[in-house]
Amino acid sequence: MNQRPAALPLLAALILVGLIVVPLLYLLLFSLRQGTPWEPGAFTLQHYIDVYSNPTTFTVFFNTAVVAAASTALSLVIAVTFAILTERTDMPLRHLAWALMLLPLAVPGLLFAISWTFLLSPQIGLINVWLRRAFSIFGFAWSEGPLNLYSLWGMIFLEGLRGVTTIFLMTVGAFRAMDPSLEEASSAAGASFKTTLAWVTLPVLTPALLAAATYSFMTNLESLEIPIIIGMPAGIHVFPTYIYFTTQRFSPPEYGLAATLSLLLVLASIALVVWHRRATAQAGHFATITGKGYRPRLIALGQWRYPALALYLLFFLLTIGAPFFALIWRSLFRYHVDASFAALARAGLDNYRAVLGSRDLGTVTLNTIGLSFGAATLTMLLALAASWVIVRNRGKCVAIFDAVLFLPHALPGVVIGIAFIFLFVQPPLGYLNLHGTLSLMIMALTVSYIPFGSRTMNGALVQLHPELEEAAQVAGSSWLTILRRIILPLLLPSFVSGWIWIASHALRAFSLPLMLASRDSNVISLLMWRMWDDGSAGQSAALGVLLIAALALLTAVGRWSVTRLNRQ
Repeated sequence: MNQRPAALPLLAALILVGLIVVPLLYLLLFSLRQGTPWEPGAFTLQHYIDVYSNPTTFTVFFNTAVVAAASTALSLVIAVTFAILTERTDMPLRHLAWALMLLPLAVPGLLFAISWTFLLSPQIGLINVWLRRAFSIFGFAWSEGPLNLYSLWGMIFLEGLRGVTTIFLMTVGAFRAMDPSLEEASSAAGASFKTTLAWVTLPVLTPALLAAATYSFMTNLESLEIPIIIGMPAGIHVFPTYIYFTTQRFSPPEYGLAATLSLLLVLASIALVVWHRRATAQAGHFATITGKGYRPRLIALGQWRYPALALYLLFFLLTIGAPFFALIWRSLFRYHVDASFAALARAGLDNYRAVLGSRDLGTVTLNTIGLSFGAATLTMLLALAASWVIVRNRGKCVAIFDAVLFLPHALPGVVIGIAFIFLFVQPPLGYLNLHGTLSLMIMALTVSYIPFGSRTMNGALVQLHPELEEAAQVAGSSWLTILRRIILPLLLPSFVSGWIWIASHALRAFSLPLMLASRDSNVISLLMWRMWDDGSAGQSAALGVLLIAALALLTAVGRWSVTRLNRQ
């Protein structure tokens, strides 16, 4: 193709590289400087000495690794079990169970953690209260507990449940597509189902499982919502909460220390990106689908059909039913009330009235909508241009560019937030006065979501033959015209799907707004967090219920829109 039509997507690609790489360079710079981004001091290595000589650093590193690894393992075991049950067995209602696996994505991580504090808080958690009552007939007299969510296992439990749907979606297709002749050969040789699963099915699907596990591990590595609600009250820090703590709770804030800690995560993230690319690159060596016809064989569960279905019901109870019940129940009372039919007489809508009557709610809602729409639109437009560069070109530079675009997925929002503070407070970009504005948060969220957007558009653009663009180019059309008249209309379903996903996630974004927002750019997730942090748990729960309703409406409208576009 002519170089001229490629000028615009190449410019977009350079902007993206700049938004990802330059803030990280500023992060490196400020790890070597004293002072703050507003008043930088002399160059020094003292931050590295303080970090690596402090035993707390290694405790935080250990906590982060344990939570990320253990929760990934828990998610993987549950997700693979459900993938096998829905795709390879005759479990009842398996198609409905498949569809319902998407529901946990509708609950923001911050709300998920808050709802579980209502269930498993040692003193007032509903489940703990019920357990104490149940065991009291056996002579046990606990003043609190017996379960304590504010612990390392509590974070692992919640992160593990949160990650199941993602791994399920990443692996279920591989279980569906695997040629069953390998399993049939194993069975013909006399191997049991367990033996076949352990020595045939799972080894063949190793690349898909490794890719999903690596992706989940990176997601857990950068998670802030559950650790800040569950870990911080117990004094248990992981890297994202510790970095937040050094900049928001230390007096004075230790930005150099935060930058130094962030670089540790950046290095770990780069290693994980390399590992993830190698894991996915090996998938072709394990291909089992050929040109011959095949049909996956369903395994008869016999007497285990309904116990298998019960596992699904338990999962939905833990991820949707119990948390949503706890949120609704707490939102109906100004103060904590144990769940009972008698207590319903005291239920009311005071918390909802307080939330809806808040002076800041209108501004916060408009900010949240602007942040959501702005981040989704900018991300998908840049992702489309970047994907064109990746799919339509070859070479080592393109592969490096693709890897750079995936890097932000492994970076915690607090790290991206701190990097953007350094970049947009210092000259020359500091003169733009973007610190604390929605525009800065939109750019930061664009960096955070570009891995998803670029991979969504990569897969879609591969389906579009370049002859269409070449024909328009011969006719004298510019690349912008080709994008507007050919590429975007044909890729609109994928573009809208990606836009809806990003908009819904930006609507509930927490870690980046926590680092970058000011009073004038406050958003709903921060309002909810501040209500919770100030002790207004009932109002926080009421706002959470309203947010879930808004997310459900956005998802329904998005699904309807994509369905309509696919039919056209």
